[in-house]
Amino acid sequence: MLKISILFVLISLLSCSTSKQNIHYQDAEQISIAKSNGLEDIMASDYIDSIAYVFLETTEECYVAEVTSIFYLNDTIIVFDRKLNSISTFANNGKFIKKIVSNNDIGKGVILNVSQSGKEILVTCNGISDILAFDLTGKRIHQIPSSPYKFNNGLIEPGFYCDFFPSISLRFNNNNYFSIRDSNGTIINQFIFKRKMEDVNKKAYHAFFFNLSKELHFFSTELGSIFIIKKDAIYPSYEFIDSLTGKTSILPTGRFEIDRVAETQENLFIDAIIGKQLFNFIFQKLGKKLLPIKRVKNSRSFIYGITNNIDGIYPVWPVFALNENLYARAVMAKEVNDFHFNEGNLDGQNIFSINMTILEQFRIRKPIENPVIILYKFKNHE
Repeated sequence: MLKISILFVLISLLSCSTSKQNIHYQDAEQISIAKSNGLEDIMASDYIDSIAYVFLETTEECYVAEVTSIFYLNDTIIVFDRKLNSISTFANNGKFIKKIVSNNDIGKGVILNVSQSGKEILVTCNGISDILAFDLTGKRIHQIPSSPYKFNNGLIEPGFYCDFFPSISLRFNNNNYFSIRDSNGTIINQFIFKRKMEDVNKKAYHAFFFNLSKELHFFSTELGSIFIIKKDAIYPSYEFIDSLTGKTSILPTGRFEIDRVAETQENLFIDAIIGKQLFNFIFQKLGKKLLPIKRVKNSRSFIYGITNNIDGIYPVWPVFALNENLYARAVMAKEVNDFHFNEGNLDGQNIFSINMTILEQFRIRKPIENPVIILYKFKNHE
């Protein structure tokens, strides 16, 4: 009861101190979904320079149940596994190095968010007020003071962090709150995110932090909007709307919920859920055109993605940005095997014309083995 009272007072103070720092929608660039009915057949060669496969080693010390996030530092692949509450490192050839963060390092805490700042891995846990900074050896370098009541946290600029607080109860308050802190833990700014009336009865418990174009974005899966967060401002960057009804997020087929976004210099690659089904889109920033991607041919599973005419192995878009032109995705060997061996061909090609060495590596992989990291090097169109 005491904790609930303290949290209520905290949110009340935030509400009073930030009444002039609300977030408005009119600054957002609106992207029409209703005008994007034609599905596009997207070729990997139009966007991607090369693809590489990293088969993560499976040992008794390391089993990856879920690849929640991927980072790349000093030729080392860093994998955050939310299910097992751990962070592991692998060499760029897939060999397991060590588990740098596990339950032994954070007690009973649950890892909420992981981000990379220079050579440091920043870890936010529930039950632990501070942000924990680790190096690649697993050594805890230092701690950054933060709020014990945050639901999520992310690095927004070098030396500046954002804490996210959802509403205590949507029955009384439909606002969400953001607190900006420096590396000493001092609050330098606070913001209120006031939700629209039609969204009052929807849950708003999640803020997902992703680094795009060296800026931190907050994705609201409930509202179908992408926000840029900086130390002195939070403002909508993109807002997805149904132009037929003029409403945000509500489409004839259901709500538009942003699941993942990766960004290159010219495009946004978007995983979205519409009417409980997953779709992929490309948003061309220069031409302001949203292209829904066709379902990949000869696939029994519900896959939208690229027609992989580079090596023909696997057809979905990467979702993790490792640096400005290197992106990644994690897949299980069974997914790839089902795609090829159950169907027998890819877009009319015989599978034996595809890279059989890589396919064989997928085929002999056991169900209990770790996922495969696919690395995509994007073309540079400067």
